[in-house]
Amino acid sequence: MDTGGTFTDVVVKDATSQIYMSKALTTRDRAYLAIEQGLIDIAATIGVEVADLIRQSVQINYGTTRSTNMVVTSRTAKTALFVTNGFPDILLLREGGKPDPFRRMHFRPPLVPRHLTFEIDERILADGSIHIPLTDASVRQAAQACAAAGIEAVGISLLWSIANPAHERRVAEILAEELPGIPVTLSHEVNPSIREYRRASSTAIDASLKPAMQKFFGDLQSDLDDAGFTGSLLISTSYGGGWSADRIAAKPVYSIGSGPSLAPVAAVREVDQDVPGGAAGNTVLVTDMGGTTFDLSVIQAGRIERTNETWLGGKWIGDITGTRSVDIESIGAGGGSLIRIDSGGLMQVGPQSAGSEPGPVCYGRGGTEPTITDAALVLGYLDSSNFLGGRLELKKAEAEAAVAAVAERLGMTTEAAAVAAMRISVDNIVTAIREKTVSKGIDTREIVLVAGGGAAGINVGMVAAELGARTVILPKSAGAMSAYGAAHSDILSEFDIVTFQRTGQPDFQLINDAFAQVHRQA
Repeated sequence: MDTGGTFTDVVVKDATSQIYMSKALTTRDRAYLAIEQGLIDIAATIGVEVADLIRQSVQINYGTTRSTNMVVTSRTAKTALFVTNGFPDILLLREGGKPDPFRRMHFRPPLVPRHLTFEIDERILADGSIHIPLTDASVRQAAQACAAAGIEAVGISLLWSIANPAHERRVAEILAEELPGIPVTLSHEVNPSIREYRRASSTAIDASLKPAMQKFFGDLQSDLDDAGFTGSLLISTSYGGGWSADRIAAKPVYSIGSGPSLAPVAAVREVDQDVPGGAAGNTVLVTDMGGTTFDLSVIQAGRIERTNETWLGGKWIGDITGTRSVDIESIGAGGGSLIRIDSGGLMQVGPQSAGSEPGPVCYGRGGTEPTITDAALVLGYLDSSNFLGGRLELKKAEAEAAVAAVAERLGMTTEAAAVAAMRISVDNIVTAIREKTVSKGIDTREIVLVAGGGAAGINVGMVAAELGARTVILPKSAGAMSAYGAAHSDILSEFDIVTFQRTGQPDFQLINDAFAQVHRQA
């Protein structure tokens, strides 16, 4: 199962490996409501009651783009960040990189603004020794400011907490007293890495997701229990593994990209079946265009690459997760991306999305701003009578009126405005793809392009033409590719332990203790 920002995909694999697929509009408040609609559709196809289908299921692999979409569209909780005194601009300065030194770039605002970043009087050194003791008063003062600002979550990222977490733990104790019920993330727990910005960024992202994602996963587990499910629920992680709902809710940053992380698994199967040489003999570009985001990854020599360099919103200019994940880039260029006119009178597409509620104007569910889906319908790319298997009739006249309102402000015809919006969307996508391929020496003319996602067919032809790609696969599973990949994925889990060592004098007992701790966690 895969819950996207606009659609929820359900894939059922029976005892004979027969595959059944369905889609439903995502329900924002309760994920299970959309899942149930998909299961009802599949149960009718199989010829069983949906209650029996749920009870007979032994395992559910679940992925979602919800956390990714929240970060990309800046809809996370109001979050504060506590840092060591003297280091308030970690999220602002990032790592100082720039994709093009001669091009003016738009940097996303830091996930936590400067006025919600609080400096704590303390300092721990790289060897774990305390240079400046923690001042409780500075923590309580910051906590009081958080309460006055209506903070919903707090991230704590102090220097060298991975060497000695005592100060972070004490800050968390004080926050539990001053801000009871407010979720807190400790950097040494969520991402025990050395690099300062990456640890702070993953901490801020994790904290900002906790209020919504803890409720989201808790509700899903509860609803499945109420429906009679007694099997194992595994939530896909960013690196393609599977965690329990409780574990992923405690560290929701690892749910970023959990749905798209499974699309490469499906792509490998498709290329192995349809292309000479299979995935091992080709460079494969995997795209997954949903309603909210456009996700892309590259597979070389049949290996699904994993990385610690996952950026949301563009490398160096967006936010880095700082955690290990399948090497996927997400941009706000899905089918539900909004078409707008900016203050300079220019057309902009995305990254904001209409999602599923209200959704594109053509859904007839209260949407008023035109989207890429509306533009595609105006241009005749979509069949208004057979959308979602005929369960949702698209309103072409309403889509035309919405696009016409934008066209009038630009002095264009409705069709010309729709074409322009499609071109802008394609340009955004191609720019991201070239960053992922050409900048790394990959010739896009020689790649195998596997197009997935419910909106894949809207512009895959234009994207392929821009890239010069000669082999394009639009599989039958495209509309539910991540969910399809979940049905064929392995169960993986990773654990990190940090120990302080000197290369000249290694402490093998500490190393063995670290391995033992990892084994206990596993």
